Amino acid sequence: MAEIHDHDDHHDELLNITSTNYTGINLNSPEWIAIRVALAMSTLIEVFVAAFIIDILHRKKLISESILRIIGSLTAGLMLSGGLVHIYAEAMEHYVETTEHPDYFLPFLIGAITILCLIVVDKAIKVAMDERKHYIERRTGRAMVEKNEIKEIELKTGGEENEPKGFNEENVPSAENEYTVQETDTNNIQGHGHFDIALGTDKWYVAILFLVAISLHSIFAGLGFGTTKSLNIMLQIYAFIILHKGLVAASLCVVMIKHKNVFTTTRFYLVVFTFALSTPIGSFIGIGISNINTEFELVEVVFNCISAGTFLYLSLRELTAMFFDEAERKWWVDVLKIIAFIIGFGFLTALAVWHPHEADSHDH
Repeated sequence: MAEIHDHDDHHDELLNITSTNYTGINLNSPEWIAIRVALAMSTLIEVFVAAFIIDILHRKKLISESILRIIGSLTAGLMLSGGLVHIYAEAMEHYVETTEHPDYFLPFLIGAITILCLIVVDKAIKVAMDERKHYIERRTGRAMVEKNEIKEIELKTGGEENEPKGFNEENVPSAENEYTVQETDTNNIQGHGHFDIALGTDKWYVAILFLVAISLHSIFAGLGFGTTKSLNIMLQIYAFIILHKGLVAASLCVVMIKHKNVFTTTRFYLVVFTFALSTPIGSFIGIGISNINTEFELVEVVFNCISAGTFLYLSLRELTAMFFDEAERKWWVDVLKIIAFIIGFGFLTALAVWHPHEADSHDH
C-alpha cells in the first residue's frame, strides 16, 4: 500500500510540474483560465471588426470591384500556402508522432480523397442547378406560348370595342410594343428572374465550403491554444492566430460579396459569426480537457488532412478561377493580382515556418 501511495504522490508531483512547465505558472489556475478565455474571445472581436470594415467599405462604394478581386487573389495565395505548407505539414507531424513510423501516404491519401469528393460534389451541384434552370426555362416558355395563344384567340373573336391597346387597326402589333414583348420574353426564357436571385450567377456554395474549411482549422488551432501548458507556446499560438484570422475573415467576406445576391446582410453576418466562434469553441474545449490525459492527435490528423485538401481545392480550382479568369480593363490590375497572390502565399508560409511546433503544445 505504501508503494501505491508513493506512486500516486510521484504521479501528482509530475502532473504539477508539467502543468506549471517549470515556470511556476499554472495555466489551469482560475486566473490564467480567465486570461485564456479573454484572449480566445478577442479573436471573435477581430473577425467582426474585419467583416464590418469590408462590409462598410463595400456599401459606401469606397472599395472597387478591382480591389475586391485583388483581395480575392491574396485569399487564393493564403489558401494555397495554408493547405500545402501549414496544415499538411502539421498533420504529417502529428501522424508520425502518433503512429511512430514515418509513412506519409495516409495523410496525402485523405487529402486526395477529399479533393476528389469535392470535385464530384461540385459537378453534381452544377448539374442539378443547370437542370433546375432548364426546367424553369421550359416552364416559362410554355407559359408564354399559352399566353400568346390566348391573345391570338382574343384577337380573332374580339371586335373593335375589345381591341387591345398597342395594336393598330389591322390587329398587328406595333413595332414598339412588339420589341417590348420580345425583350421581356427573352429575359424570362434566359432565366434572369427568380432563379438568379435565389442561387446567384456563380457558384455561391464556394463561400460555405470556405467557411467549413477555415472553421475546422480554427477549431484545432484553438485546441492547441487551450491544451498547452507552456506560457511561451500559448503566447506564440495566440500571436499566430491573431496575425492571420482577421485577414482570413476579410477574405471570406470578399468571397461572399462576390455572391451578394445570395448572401444578404443577415446571412453575411451569420456566416461571419459562425467563423468567429470556431477558435473560442476550440479553446474552451482545449481548456476543459487540458487536465485529462486524452489523446486526440489521430482525430486531429484526419480533420487537418480534410481541411488541407479543401484548402487546395478552393485555391487551385475555385478561387484562382473566380478572381483570375475575369478580364481586367487595366493591365496593372492583373499585375497587382499576381503580386497579391504571391504576398498571400509568402505571408502565411512565413507564419507557418515561425509557428511553434504543435508537439510542444500537447501532452504526450
